[in-house]
Amino acid sequence: MPGDHLKRGYAGLLRESTKVGSRLTQKKRQPRLPPLKIPVAPRLGDAATRTTPRDSNHLNPSFRFAQVDEGRYCLHHCEKDDIRRLVKVFGRMEKMTWLDVWKSDGLHYEHHDSTTLRAPIQAALVDLLPPDVGLDSFRVTLEFRIYGYRVHDSFYVVWFDRAHDVCPD
Repeated sequence: MPGDHLKRGYAGLLRESTKVGSRLTQKKRQPRLPPLKIPVAPRLGDAATRTTPRDSNHLNPSFRFAQVDEGRYCLHHCEKDDIRRLVKVFGRMEKMTWLDVWKSDGLHYEHHDSTTLRAPIQAALVDLLPPDVGLDSFRVTLEFRIYGYRVHDSFYVVWFDRAHDVCPD
């Protein structure tokens, strides 16, 4: 009768469940799970991954730090307040779409033509950027800028320019 196990209590249920042949003592065969497929990040040299199609503009930005130039404009040159503001800007941007980032006046996101950059910066970009992308930036503060490039929804950070030296206005 349904609900009898409530009347017998836990001890009675436990005695019944250990009887040979009861349904609870029979081992059930566990189903096999399919093998886990881990997505592989695109190689940075693939030209096909360099394009930023319009359909990725509705995605939220993500940030990559594998391409940071350790020689100049490094994060360790920034002060605590700069880093605190940077984290706030990253958090704010992650809640936006790329289209919102482009429209935001506060971030001042822009693409830089190589002719507007200083000569040493142009020379450094040859080694730092893949050939089929351009340099982009956004503002953290009035002086502090982040430089890098975008591939789909990812922004690859190259420089942390806290003095606005890379491309002065």
